[in-house]
Amino acid sequence: MAIESLPKNLTELEALDRLNQFGRNELPRPNKISFFMKYTPLLKEPMIILLIAASIIYMIMGDLGEGILLGSFVFIILAISIYQEGKAQKALEALRELSSPRTLVIRDGIEKRIPSSEIVPDDLILLHEGDRVPADGVILQSSHLSIDESLFTGESFPVKNPKNFYSSTLIVGGSGLGKVLKTGIHTEVGKIGKILNEPKSDELNLNKEISKIVRLFAWVGTIICIAIILIYGFTRGFWIEAFLVGLSTQMSLLPEEFPVVLTIFLAMGAWRLTKVQILIRHPVSIERLGAVNILCVDKTGTITQNKMSVAELKISNQLLIIDSKNSKNLDEAFHEIVEFGVLSSHRDPFDPMEKAIRRLVEDHEWGKDHLHRDWNLVRDYPLSDQLLAMSDVWKNPELEDYVIASKGAPEAILDLCHLDSVQSKKIIEDSKEMARKGLRVLGVAKATFTKITLPENQHEFDFKWIGLIGLEDPIRPEVPAAVEICRKAGIRVMMMTGDYPETALKIAKQAGMDTIDALITGKEMDTFSDEELINRLKKAHVFARMIPEQKLRIVNALKSTGLIVAMTGDGVNDAPSLKSANIGIAMGLRGTDVAREASDIVLMDDNFASIVSGIERGRLIFSNIKKAMSYIASIHVPIAGLSIIPVIFKWPLILMPIHIVFLQLIIDPACSLLFESQTSEKGSMNSPPRNINEKLFAKKDLIRSFAQGLLLMFATITIFWLCANVYKVESNRARALVFVVLTLSNIGFIFADMSGGSIKQLALLFKKTSNLIIIFGLLMSLILINHIEKVRTIFHFGLISLTQFLLAIGVSILIFLMISFWNSMSLIPNDNRDPKNHE
Repeated sequence: MAIESLPKNLTELEALDRLNQFGRNELPRPNKISFFMKYTPLLKEPMIILLIAASIIYMIMGDLGEGILLGSFVFIILAISIYQEGKAQKALEALRELSSPRTLVIRDGIEKRIPSSEIVPDDLILLHEGDRVPADGVILQSSHLSIDESLFTGESFPVKNPKNFYSSTLIVGGSGLGKVLKTGIHTEVGKIGKILNEPKSDELNLNKEISKIVRLFAWVGTIICIAIILIYGFTRGFWIEAFLVGLSTQMSLLPEEFPVVLTIFLAMGAWRLTKVQILIRHPVSIERLGAVNILCVDKTGTITQNKMSVAELKISNQLLIIDSKNSKNLDEAFHEIVEFGVLSSHRDPFDPMEKAIRRLVEDHEWGKDHLHRDWNLVRDYPLSDQLLAMSDVWKNPELEDYVIASKGAPEAILDLCHLDSVQSKKIIEDSKEMARKGLRVLGVAKATFTKITLPENQHEFDFKWIGLIGLEDPIRPEVPAAVEICRKAGIRVMMMTGDYPETALKIAKQAGMDTIDALITGKEMDTFSDEELINRLKKAHVFARMIPEQKLRIVNALKSTGLIVAMTGDGVNDAPSLKSANIGIAMGLRGTDVAREASDIVLMDDNFASIVSGIERGRLIFSNIKKAMSYIASIHVPIAGLSIIPVIFKWPLILMPIHIVFLQLIIDPACSLLFESQTSEKGSMNSPPRNINEKLFAKKDLIRSFAQGLLLMFATITIFWLCANVYKVESNRARALVFVVLTLSNIGFIFADMSGGSIKQLALLFKKTSNLIIIFGLLMSLILINHIEKVRTIFHFGLISLTQFLLAIGVSILIFLMISFWNSMSLIPNDNRDPKNHE
């Protein structure tokens, strides 16, 4: 664009002063917490305190090796937490991309590119096709300028010849010179971006429940710990050992694996979701995925592709609906309208509508002759506030006359053609009929001109009406199937858009949504009280002409009724709703930084179907967590029993701190990963969402877990008693044998519960490579502990024979068969039941 007259521009010194005054042109981000402030609370966890205390006691007793080993587990717990917290944040930072990190400005009278963050008020910026607008301001000069504001306003179509520009919008056509008025948090985007510094007040239910259980067991364990210390001290007289035994008892009763396993499951769930292009910004938000009742979606770019296509052509009384078949061999009568549609567009278009028209011609053999690549553009007449039409003047090397092509609003093109009232009325009615179908309608006209000097006004050409082009923003092909899955899963899909009601209803119908008595407009909603809105939301599915504040009101109204609301979006206007929703889901490819920062989840491929995959995975993860927690609860029964019973009956100690820690922080989580490896559950998306307040431990789950634990406790206590009193096996070897039975029975518990007593299901579980790797790793750890003398000494184990090892395997298999039979006979319900019963 040739700059007609250069307004006053800043000098570098003036720009620097403004930068210091107004700050950098950046959106606010959540306040960063220092590394030590972030992870110091972990040191207050009960298990951490117990490990440190036990480590110190061992060192006081002179057992330096075991003291150091116990202390090392503190770092293992911290490392897991730090790694998982950093993983999601690093992934998000990798996703963050600025579409236009540098901007062309005029300073000191010359053009220069600077980082967008250094733009200041009163800067003059040059805007060209493809540029992401970096600030708010006013247009001073322009040529064919059009701006896509869909990420900001929700409108599907570009704004032609605008007077103002706004940060985060996209230049899709022409060029312009603008003056910056506002930057950073002072822009319209920045005002919305301030919400990103407001943390969500909601707390994860799983965390609440697990924290409550851990605190309860910590107090109960403390009381029992004190009792054990007193019993051991008074009966045996060794008070330092008494404290160590007391700490062991406390560890055995403290379900420290619960938060560890929860962290692992959520982290693994987040990792698995990244494999299908779903980025979980906050792993704990996975819990809510399985409980989603309402899915609120934005239309543009979420339901639709934000990619225009020609849907209909209308000439005289002929209407052609474009499809894949007739577009390949377009009727000759319709060639002229698309030919002049192309001639009135840029040769290398950026505008979605112009790209759609050109694509229709370029993609088919019949259209090659209508591109006129050898013609020369002589002049263009841009859109104006007075005339919403644009015309291009072309010179055909083989002809003397100029050829003029024009397109624009049907009313504007009719004004250029000077048709009589009857003809005009018919064309206006035709254009309204197209609009009612949700199409964007353009009128197309042509003219020739013989004079050498071209006129200054388009009206001086003798235009001939050609016809109407109807364009649509098609829905994403995966949307109807995804909507149907949501319906079967008991999830209501609601669409909120800034577009016209007719367009919204048409898109909703194509998506498979209920459109009967389902529409509410923004203007209508403003007349509702909060109570009236809640009542209307029971039936409404489509919301048109919505502004950001109204979207936020809808989300909050739905939440106030106890529903779990997921909100998808990609634009700045979606950010308040994304932040307020129980789950905010942003589009990663075309979404703004504001939308991504406000969200809990980012769809890296912008695929609507991925949302359904995420919800299904969320349901499965909760089911797997529930199974794993039940398993951990059951395994604590024998651990606690093996810690307490020897003290009461004055036996040699069976389990010491090192054994309990190894079981709780290595063996149990490793076994729990077998539950996590379950990647599907039959019927999970054919039942209603679970209640968000559903507890991990229902009464029957507790009975089942306790019963399984008692069975293993009885078996291990019996083995130790027989070894010590009947076969006179030394306590170290008996302890090693019990430990092997405990570890192998862990695996048996899991496969019995996962298979539900089904041999076929069990065979499938054993075919999974990941399951076999975990089993092999556990078996190898047992062999290494038993055969490496230094390790065996630290664990206070004696060397067991092959016969004793096979005996441990036999006992574990027997326990597995008993539990499997129990499950198959349905004496106690197992967790592989139909998800409907989870309610």
